[in-house]
Amino acid sequence: MRKLILLLLPMMLAANCSAPAAQTAEANPDKFFEPETSDIVGAQGEGNSALNAPEPGDPLSPFNADGSTKPSFETETLLRLNAIMRRTKATIDKYDEVRPGIETVVADAKAAPNDAAKAAKARKGLEAVRALQADAIASRKELEVEGQKLVDSKQYYDQVIFSGMATFVTRVESEFADDLKAMNTGLKP
Repeated sequence: MRKLILLLLPMMLAANCSAPAAQTAEANPDKFFEPETSDIVGAQGEGNSALNAPEPGDPLSPFNADGSTKPSFETETLLRLNAIMRRTKATIDKYDEVRPGIETVVADAKAAPNDAAKAAKARKGLEAVRALQADAIASRKELEVEGQKLVDSKQYYDQVIFSGMATFVTRVESEFADDLKAMNTGLKP
């Protein structure tokens, strides 16, 4: 996962949101990460936005009426979100396993553009990548549905954590798109 940084630690995400723009992951890979924003509903302030400043006990407040802290998500929601994250991580892990072999057969096919056998092998490898990409797209769509449910629920949820999840699934999907484009460039049909 050369381009993918797991954002499963929302505290890391929150701490780095205020990092100067010039200090990106490329400029200082060990220290800073400039998170991408995701357009998934629920990840950018819809629902329980901090601008509303609800009072304790309000459904959008992170605090119960007695002042105790509400959980980040309801149990059922958390189980669904975790399942989506596990599937997404399994998809990108599988891709990381097969990527070197696929990159090799694609490079071989590009080096010998008139070799039909190498081209067929490369196309077969790219089809495997497209199948994994379809899984990543499905995960993003599932998270979009969950985000809409969270916003529609008019209940408190931790937007920082959800935003990290949304960024993760968006980056996984983007990595597939970028890699497929790069591998297809120069490959004879």
